Amino acid sequence: MVPITISASHPTAVPWVGALQTFVVEPSNARLEEMGSDYRIEWTEAFGGSLYDFNETLEAVETGLTDMGWVGALWEGSKMPLQNVMFSTPFVTSDPVLAVEVLNEMNATIPARNTRSGPATTSCSSALR
Repeated sequence: MVPITISASHPTAVPWVGALQTFVVEPSNARLEEMGSDYRIEWTEAFGGSLYDFNETLEAVETGLTDMGWVGALWEGSKMPLQNVMFSTPFVTSDPVLAVEVLNEMNATIPARNTRSGPATTSCSSALR
């Protein structure tokens, strides 16, 4: 068993956080088994701010308080300026799936977005469908 703590400052009722549970935690061991892996994950879920405040996710991962966490880029503007493009260009689209797909494409094709101040995340636009 591999112990992993997954966390967020917001509850799973927030779609971005709920996707962590639905598309990461719940299917993970079945996917490992399908791949023929002997590994299994023992999840500890800490949502709703039980470990840290809304602007402390990056520090919580950095210090090892959690292994994975949902980062609200809106509150991390100085640490993740390139991730805040969606907040700098409001009213571009009302389609959250399209917004995530565009952000993912930017992450993949713009080298500056993959530096220390760039993304350390993977998005799941399919979780929003």
